[in-house]
Amino acid sequence: MRGDARRVAAVLLVTVTLSCGRAPSSEPVAAPPPAESERNPEPCRSASTQVELTSCWSAESRLAEEGARGAFDRAANLLRNRPDAESLRALEQAESAWAAYRTAQCAATAAPYRGGSLGPMQQARCRAERANERRLTLERFAADLTQ
Repeated sequence: MRGDARRVAAVLLVTVTLSCGRAPSSEPVAAPPPAESERNPEPCRSASTQVELTSCWSAESRLAEEGARGAFDRAANLLRNRPDAESLRALEQAESAWAAYRTAQCAATAAPYRGGSLGPMQQARCRAERANERRLTLERFAADLTQ
């Protein structure tokens, strides 16, 4: 019975996690996300079960990654208006390297929990944190370009 309960819990976790997704938008993000001071440093504090925590961090990850994509798009658009095409290529290469780092770092963060219910939550939380850091970096970069 113990194995059956684990299978049911795993199916439930996957179902809840996947049901939280939404179709990606092809439209650019119009406004920058809230300033860091306006963000909740512990957005999933009210979650009381592992399923709720995983769902919450998955949603936070999606929001943070949308914010980072928007910041990248704003910075890239500023570089597109410059005569130096190499600057845009350098930003695109940096973004690609950052994405590889994020993927590897979050896999390492979740690895100790592989096979358990904490793994997906740790992965999502890591992605949210890395995306928020990337958004701030790109916002500072874009601000420097406009000065």
